[in-house]
Amino acid sequence: MNIQRRTLLRLAGAAPAALALPALHADTWPSQAFKLHIGYSTGGAADIVARTLAVRLEKLLGQPVVFEYRPGAGGAIAAAYVARQPADGYQLYLADTGSMAIIPNLRSVAYDPVRDFTPLGYVGASGLVLLVNNDVPASDLPSLVKLLKDKPEAYAYSSSGIGSPHQLAGELFKQLTGTQIRHVPYRGAAPAMNDLMAGQVQVAFATIAPALPLIQAGRMRAIAVTSAKRSSSLKHIPTIAEQGVAGYEATPWFAMVAPPQLPAAIAQRLQQAMAQTIADPEVVATLERYGVEDAGAQTPAWLVERIRADHAKWGQVIKTAGIKMEG
Repeated sequence: MNIQRRTLLRLAGAAPAALALPALHADTWPSQAFKLHIGYSTGGAADIVARTLAVRLEKLLGQPVVFEYRPGAGGAIAAAYVARQPADGYQLYLADTGSMAIIPNLRSVAYDPVRDFTPLGYVGASGLVLLVNNDVPASDLPSLVKLLKDKPEAYAYSSSGIGSPHQLAGELFKQLTGTQIRHVPYRGAAPAMNDLMAGQVQVAFATIAPALPLIQAGRMRAIAVTSAKRSSSLKHIPTIAEQGVAGYEATPWFAMVAPPQLPAAIAQRLQQAMAQTIADPEVVATLERYGVEDAGAQTPAWLVERIRADHAKWGQVIKTAGIKMEG
């Protein structure tokens, strides 16, 4: 009886694996559309990046990529959903710094940024730009820092919301420069930019792509970029570190991940497709137009370490600044 029971249990345990085997063969997988989950609304940076990647992925994998928008909680809603999906390779998530390194430091989330995902590929990073209203008498970072220290009560900086990469960039700036500029959160980038131009706030940390036309039109002034090196979109604007703030870097990034415990054959196929996509010159050029750069040939293991490092880095900034998420 015991032998028979053990045999039945062994066969029962093997059944799911046996049923999954055909899906691992190159001639049968993939056999259906992919769902690419995005943690933000349409029209934003994440949406643009997702659509750019999807065009190439569809050609490489031979199946359509369908977009699933699950906005809210800084991307954490989409991340939590994908972490619970079947490990069949058809559920993808365009992860970013917010959902993987910032939000888990601000609130309880239903996923572990490292343990609950299979890394597929690093997409690239998008540095922010430090902007000032045209009436602010500062032409570079040292002159801006002097103004902020001389009259701290006179200046405020805007961001796209509490816990956003833009706020974190601002708080890191305050911590490394010893300034006390007041933070004014907005519900998105558009109202933050409008109030900067109107002079309601004097300084802003903003995503480069939407700010670029306004900079080029002379409606606001770019003082510095927050990345480790200059942006190809703003080659004439030096970095914050270049202008004397040693060690400063705030570079939000994007990456592709899938649910945990993906079968090795599926994971490798998706990782290979992501590597080919990021190496495609047309994809690179499109992403760079929107300020997403520095993809390079990073490995999935490198991505895991980047998530760990940024989780620790922004956790410390959040703790020092005393940032609390509303609600």
